[in-house]
Amino acid sequence: MRTVLLIAILAVAAPIREGQPPKEKPLQEQLIGAWESVKIIDSGNALDLTMKIVFTPTEAQIWHDGKRMMDEDGTWVIDAKKNPPTIDLNPNRKGDKKELGILKIEADTLTLSVIQEGDGPRPTEFKSAAESKVTLLHLKRVK
Repeated sequence: MRTVLLIAILAVAAPIREGQPPKEKPLQEQLIGAWESVKIIDSGNALDLTMKIVFTPTEAQIWHDGKRMMDEDGTWVIDAKKNPPTIDLNPNRKGDKKELGILKIEADTLTLSVIQEGDGPRPTEFKSAAESKVTLLHLKRVK
């Protein structure tokens, strides 16, 4: 009888907890991997271009039409504490300016809004108006 009473008290005092939702990975880790373009808008104009960006822990590798464009590769840094999070793309090619942008990741979709070659202030929203010098990239994670 005492055992049954003890089990009943424990069942009430320490209820079974449902599995906690998995902790979301930090944004830096979510970004790692290959992303392929779905839509690219440059200064308000849709581009007919296939592009892939592969983010390693330190580098952004750029691919156009299946070929790696090593001269367009660079390093990247994000600030996930900003709203929206910011990204700085630092090109490896000498003379190219740092590209400032913002990003968001929703499931397997990455959206980047980047000012072209440091030609102005960092974008604050995910749009690319005519003559804005902002490139808006919609990418899907490559699985």
